[in-house]
Amino acid sequence: MSCSGGSLLVRLLVGCLLVVSLVSHVDGADGEPAPVGEPDHGGEVVHRDDEGDHRDDEGEEKPEKNWIEDNLVLFLVLVHGGWITLVVGGLLIAKAVVRRREEKRTNGLRAVAGELELTFLEDGDEALAERLSGLPLFDIGRGRTLKNLIVADTPDVQVALFDYVYITGRGKQKRVRRQTVAAVQSADLRLPEFHLRPERTLDAVGSLLGRQDIDFDDHPGFSKAFVLKSLSEQETRDFFDQGLLDFFVSRPDISFEAARGVFVYFRRWKRVEPQVAEMKGFLAEGYSVLQALRERLTRNQ
Repeated sequence: MSCSGGSLLVRLLVGCLLVVSLVSHVDGADGEPAPVGEPDHGGEVVHRDDEGDHRDDEGEEKPEKNWIEDNLVLFLVLVHGGWITLVVGGLLIAKAVVRRREEKRTNGLRAVAGELELTFLEDGDEALAERLSGLPLFDIGRGRTLKNLIVADTPDVQVALFDYVYITGRGKQKRVRRQTVAAVQSADLRLPEFHLRPERTLDAVGSLLGRQDIDFDDHPGFSKAFVLKSLSEQETRDFFDQGLLDFFVSRPDISFEAARGVFVYFRRWKRVEPQVAEMKGFLAEGYSVLQALRERLTRNQ
């Protein structure tokens, strides 16, 4: 990214220099050549009394030359080229700051994984990205990137913590969204496909327009706190018993998405600090969600 910005700046500067060179060449070409046959004075200074430097043949005073008028193109290049250079320079500086911040975070997470004796993959894992691609979070925006992956494996479950980045909007509305995600995979997770997230202000309007939000009359606290959606509404309703509803209500800021054998949870646009205590807490939370789901599956038998 910084390379493309640098190339843009170089092209702008080269363009300015070419225009300046062209303007200088044109100015030089506009100068009148010495009249043919004009005697050579051998460098001797010739004094004239006709005041031709200041008055024309009719005795009127000649106007002073205006540099801006005579060099309008050069003037515009200098003025506009200056602010363009400032804007591009500011963008390059901002990108450099973001790059250093991300490098610092990667190094911090690598150190955390080492201290916890877990596997760390800076560039993520394509197999995991493919496994999660059907979940709603991984179908938002563009420039989707899974990186800084920390993996904790046991014989029957895999917990992966990673940074997930995607881009929404364009121009002034462009936003880079970053969040820490926990993904849990286990063969015994026989879950219906559903996703829930904290309810926001405009969701009430969406409900009036007929958008899906599975509510539970016997648990208004959950219905007020979350938007729950599923392509298998009745199966999802049956799966959310009182114990599971209570579990999610105790975590009102969590977003959760599930499919057969896998689920992810995260807090929208929030990243966990690259510190051992914070990452251990997030990892433990993933196991607690797994335990709550396993208990629900046991009650379903």
